[in-house]
Amino acid sequence: MKELFNVVSISIFLTFFSWGVLTASQQVHVQLAVATPDPVQAGESATFKIIYVNNSADLWKAKDYSAFVEIFNDEGKFIKRVKPSVLENNVKPGDSTLFMLTEKIPDDFAGNHLFRVGLLSKGRSIHISDFNAFYISAADPPGIEPAEDPEPVTVFRGNAVLSNRLNWKTSAATSAATSRGYNSNLSLNLMGGFSFGSLVFNSTVYTTDEDMLDIYNINLNISGSQSTLELGDSMPNFSDLSLRNQSGRGINYNHRVGSYDFKVAALQTAESEEGEDNFAGSYARYVLGASGSRTVSEDLDIGISAVRAFDDRKSISKESRMTPAETSNILSAFVNYRPGKFTLSAETGVNIFETQNEEDGSRTSATSTAARGSVKYSRSSIQASALFYITEPSFITLGAPGISNDRIGYEGSLRYNFLPWLNFGYTRRTHNDNIESLPADEKTTTLQNSDNISMTIGQPGIPSIQLSGTINTVESDPEGSLENESVSGSASLSHSFSGHFLSGGMSISQFKDKTGSSSDLSTLNTSISYSGAVSRRLTLSGGYSENRTKYVDGDPDRKSGRLRSGATFRIIPGALNLAMSASLTERSSDSKTAPLDTVETKASLETTWRLHENYTATIGGSFTWFKDRNDSDENEDSFDLLVRWLYSF
Repeated sequence: MKELFNVVSISIFLTFFSWGVLTASQQVHVQLAVATPDPVQAGESATFKIIYVNNSADLWKAKDYSAFVEIFNDEGKFIKRVKPSVLENNVKPGDSTLFMLTEKIPDDFAGNHLFRVGLLSKGRSIHISDFNAFYISAADPPGIEPAEDPEPVTVFRGNAVLSNRLNWKTSAATSAATSRGYNSNLSLNLMGGFSFGSLVFNSTVYTTDEDMLDIYNINLNISGSQSTLELGDSMPNFSDLSLRNQSGRGINYNHRVGSYDFKVAALQTAESEEGEDNFAGSYARYVLGASGSRTVSEDLDIGISAVRAFDDRKSISKESRMTPAETSNILSAFVNYRPGKFTLSAETGVNIFETQNEEDGSRTSATSTAARGSVKYSRSSIQASALFYITEPSFITLGAPGISNDRIGYEGSLRYNFLPWLNFGYTRRTHNDNIESLPADEKTTTLQNSDNISMTIGQPGIPSIQLSGTINTVESDPEGSLENESVSGSASLSHSFSGHFLSGGMSISQFKDKTGSSSDLSTLNTSISYSGAVSRRLTLSGGYSENRTKYVDGDPDRKSGRLRSGATFRIIPGALNLAMSASLTERSSDSKTAPLDTVETKASLETTWRLHENYTATIGGSFTWFKDRNDSDENEDSFDLLVRWLYSF
């Protein structure tokens, strides 16, 4: 209770006696939001480009987050919301990500308009920006042809952010000695709109006490009516079997001519690392690829892809080459057919997988195939899909990490909207390996089945309820070598009203190892949270989450709980803000071999002054007190000082 009292006291103190500044939520920061081209002509498409920064301590998981855009007239009256763009890749704390949303502007729109951007986490709004202005020029009257060579319109917007963080740490184990560390980063962001396309550039350079001027991310995207060129960090997608979900640094080019679409990519997807203490090093890995497709008709696309991914043996010393260098060469062909409300897709690929052993210089090579086929059906009240796939044992693709070799399986899903406020979903996944049916004494065969059922009840203005349950089973041959079962269920309730958002949830899971080689266990997770604008100047947030893990074989239970609170004061709206937060995290276990009883208390404060239309300065600090009740030598206190300077244009 003493730690809880500390958190409450800190929150009250910061609330009533601190003054200062910046943004509404320090967990999310929008670096840039722009509409291109600007002005945009009614009847044409506008692209909204947004750069979000993850200022939290947690990983943003792909698919859990999405960005949206809301459009208003010049008086602030809501007009429409652009379909959200889903996050495709994980975003680490401190990293940024780019969202691009395209919307056709209605023919009857004209004049000054406003837009604002927002970020959703699992469907819950966690950030909404201030308003940004853009202009819509009237559509050409019927019968009037636009000028053949319009005067180029160039609009550039961007910012530069210099952030410095200093850390002081005091540890009981080192006789209260204080250590210092620092982390500086410079982020450059530029967006340009032209009459013929757009340009986006963003880069972050880090400097720490261990690493000097490390280019963490860099990307230049130039888009035109027919071509897109990306230099730096990118994730090209050719097809499921050849190149997909593989990020790297290099060149990614896409060009469309009439009904033909061509893609070329050359990337480094992994850096080299020397081995140490008899551990193998890691090779630098590169991906080269090309893809071409043709739109045969409005409903039919066909295409081919060729991708070579390989390890560079010379990227590390001979002493570190303890594992074979790998190379995959994939040639695939795909087709997409869209008759009516159906979408049919199929792809087949051939892979030549090679390895080279460093010890004797020997090479091995294996040729294998893979195939995938899917059917999707969509209408207003029902969405259904089915997927079948098969990959041979040596089909190891280095350019598409989501593809597993030696596997055959299928997936099916159905979602039905019974009523506008009630929908039901079901998903079935099953797969097994050892498709060559080798005997059990040579290879273990594993069969995995997963069934999920979900239901959502709710509509705008009333509380929303989400229910979900999953059963996952794993069986093996020979019997008993790998067999387990997990059952989980979850329920959540959320409600948004008058600028306030409330949510609560609970999930339960049970795991049973039928082989007896590990402990059966059950977990219980509960959470409740609130966020909302109490007034025009004050926004509050807070919540509590708890996890309990129980081991069936008698091992002591484990428990963790986290209480958090936050507040934002807009002392001078648009010019001077104050953001603060506090949290308390407890972890405990009565295990005799690894007892656990720790308390971590955090408090932070940031103030931001908008000194000029183009200049913003932020200063802040955070305290962390860590206490181990079982081992006082692990106790540690730390203080971080943050200074940030932002220049926008």
